[in-house]
Amino acid sequence: MKTLFILFTAVICLSLVSSSDDDLLEWSSDYQLQWSDFEGKPPAGVKYKAMTHSRIGLDADFKDGSFIIDVNTYFIRNKSWSKNKGSEALLGHEQVHFNIAELIARKIRKAYSEHTATEVQKTGDFIQETYNEFYGPVWDSYDDYDIETNHGIIEEEQAKWAKKIQQELDELKDYSSPRVIIDLVE
Repeated sequence: MKTLFILFTAVICLSLVSSSDDDLLEWSSDYQLQWSDFEGKPPAGVKYKAMTHSRIGLDADFKDGSFIIDVNTYFIRNKSWSKNKGSEALLGHEQVHFNIAELIARKIRKAYSEHTATEVQKTGDFIQETYNEFYGPVWDSYDDYDIETNHGIIEEEQAKWAKKIQQELDELKDYSSPRVIIDLVE
């Protein structure tokens, strides 16, 4: 029980989100980003045309003998910006950035769902360890994507990446729900 208390305390720290709810747009397969979602201002002197800021948030709770973990992907409106709100190609490029974040969230959900009650009860830091295992590669994926597409300029590479990320999202469709429930009674 002490391990569960420590685990619960760690989860509370992870669930803190500094942006207000009005600034957060939760990822949905039914919604594509619009330029109106990009409310931030570009920093002076930056060479890029747009920037998508996203966050993978965690929240956890114990209820009715189960450990409930919510893993949500958010677009942060007030930190995301564009210098060219007329380009649909650029908007599509930014959508794939957001989709990459959701893909990582699905991988995290899948990994959490594979934990047994015994593992959860023995390991107080499985949440952070699992999160870190997948969250770090988000930034690598973002960099690879921008390098290979030249920030969306190379249309053929852009199309390949959009297709690849969509296929991976489809392969992990069983983990599209933000909620993972681990029954603590085996």
